[in-house]
Amino acid sequence: MGRREDNKARTRQRIIDVALELFRERGFEGTRVQDIVERVGISPATFFNYFPNKLAVVEALNQGSADLYVGFLRYVVDLTDVPVLVRLEQLMRTMGMYLMADPEITKLMVVHGRLFGSETSPHDDEARAGFDLLVALFAQGQDRGELDATHDPALLAGLYTAAYVAVATGWVMQWPLPTDEPVTERLVAALHILLWGAARSRTDTANS
Repeated sequence: MGRREDNKARTRQRIIDVALELFRERGFEGTRVQDIVERVGISPATFFNYFPNKLAVVEALNQGSADLYVGFLRYVVDLTDVPVLVRLEQLMRTMGMYLMADPEITKLMVVHGRLFGSETSPHDDEARAGFDLLVALFAQGQDRGELDATHDPALLAGLYTAAYVAVATGWVMQWPLPTDEPVTERLVAALHILLWGAARSRTDTANS
């Protein structure tokens, strides 16, 4: 990277860092682009060279999160000496710890930045890549005899993703009820329900 590109990258990161400071202090709605540029020490024109609006700053955070997620998933898929079920749980725990690292900013990303993506999200490519890696991970589990091979691995990956999004969003928004339970434990519990089911065994049911 040349000096000019390096300076541009530093300026962009400085804008993001300052915006986060202000979002924490004043809230997203209470922060103006003018507030950001004044604290950074740049002109509004310079800000708009990097971001079209303050929402785009939040989307940049989501883009970074998507990149990290895909990178970690690649690492997890390559850990072929570790059982797939262990890797799936570790993935959930790691994602939970990421959410808990900065709950205030996580909520900002969920509410204003579409942390989990959408049809118009700028990180759709990363979402697709992440999903494909999850499919590959479930397929590994089926090939190794750890998971039932009669299920479509894409469906399993979709259910895994849906469980994560539902639990994480509920934790961030404190819905349906506020709780102090770590989101990591909720995510792992959801994973266990996905893998083992919520119903009692047929034998137990017949004997009850």
